Amino acid sequence: DEKESSKKSKDVKESEKAYVIKLKHFKLGSAKVNFDDKSLQSSSKTTIDKINLNAYNIDSRDEKWLKYNLSLKVNNKGEVKSKGSISHTPLKQKGTFELDKISLKEFTPYIQESAYLKINDGYLSLNSKVEYSLKEDKPDLEVDGGIKIEKFSLHDSRDDSLLVSFNSTELKSLNLNMFPNSLYIDEINLDSFYLDAEIDENKSMNLAKLVKVKSDDNLTKTEDTNITAQEEETPFPMKIMKFHVSNGNANFADFSL
Repeated sequence: DEKESSKKSKDVKESEKAYVIKLKHFKLGSAKVNFDDKSLQSSSKTTIDKINLNAYNIDSRDEKWLKYNLSLKVNNKGEVKSKGSISHTPLKQKGTFELDKISLKEFTPYIQESAYLKINDGYLSLNSKVEYSLKEDKPDLEVDGGIKIEKFSLHDSRDDSLLVSFNSTELKSLNLNMFPNSLYIDEINLDSFYLDAEIDENKSMNLAKLVKVKSDDNLTKTEDTNITAQEEETPFPMKIMKFHVSNGNANFADFSL
């Protein structure tokens, strides 16, 4: 009986090992998702539609790679595209990731949770190559590409006064690494920017009054400043080779004099 039981157990284990899922092609076409975030003081609604996903050569075995391509629209304006390869065990990814004119003003409800700020306009574009893996049990992300923000304007939400605006900001040849941490930018171009800065009679700057002060009885000073020595010692070197500014304009007033 013991031999028969052992044989059955062995057969079960072998059958479990032999169980493999393979799928040659998975397709999702023209899908739509409506996201309503009511956790915010001012709820935020986001529509993601025209979701098209293709995945090829899906295999449940370890160290097997599948190929994918994805495209979708955000709030009927911006577009997201990505394609590349993914391995689920261990988790690895390499491919491209693109954003085309993603509207930034929809992020205003999130910013207003902690600041008196409102994005009136602005569009984000990104063109990048991305690679992700685990090194020494830590996530390692590398991004190579460029970022562009266009037609940006940031206002004080209390009186709708303009604080910062620019026609475009472009970060060229950006390289971001997360293990070890580093950020390299070959060139930044800032075009047609405006900044409004004022110091009042109490020597307080208008930009310093934008942060909302939250009172939380459950938050102690110890908890608020509880940063481990390891986090304090983790360096994040950043290098910018060139910074170009054109057509700049600023309004500065000091009423403390």
